[in-house]
Amino acid sequence: MTQSVPQFVTADTNIQEAVMRYPVTAEIMMSYGLACVGCHVSAFETIKQGAMGHGGMDDEDVEELIKEMNEAIAQREVAVASDAPLVITNKAAQKIKEFSADEEQEGIFLRVAVIPGGCSGFSYHLDFEHSPKDDDVVLDADGFPVRVSADSLDFLKGAILDYVDGLSGSGFKFENPNASSKCGCEKSFS
Repeated sequence: MTQSVPQFVTADTNIQEAVMRYPVTAEIMMSYGLACVGCHVSAFETIKQGAMGHGGMDDEDVEELIKEMNEAIAQREVAVASDAPLVITNKAAQKIKEFSADEEQEGIFLRVAVIPGGCSGFSYHLDFEHSPKDDDVVLDADGFPVRVSADSLDFLKGAILDYVDGLSGSGFKFENPNASSKCGCEKSFS
């Protein structure tokens, strides 16, 4: 029996509304070739209209697109409601494991830290390490260990670590409810 995914968006959801309410949908639609995400028409078209009219998709493709968007939204909704110190998305976990393969060291883990610096006061820092600290909180990224030091936890409580592919670049991205402001580079916050 397959567990159903909540329907946050449907084929009849307006493109602009989907992106405004759930920013993660923009990247997913663009990965399917639906470039009208940022177009002026997005304020009027439904996801299905845009996908079929501009993206060259059929009903089956639209159904798969909607499913992927709802799964991503559901994952973020759970993350926001959770009490986890840091939520790592499936895509981020996949990239962490992929990048760690290049390290080829026994006992390696990903360190996630918040350090002083950057344009806005604090910066996120990711690095592969092999020396744990006694006060580390150990998280799991789809079987790969991720450690966060106790002094970084207050800054990351409820944050989401994701990996994005986009026209302006690819990389890890934090969605942090504790950040009162952030720099345009999105690597620095206060």
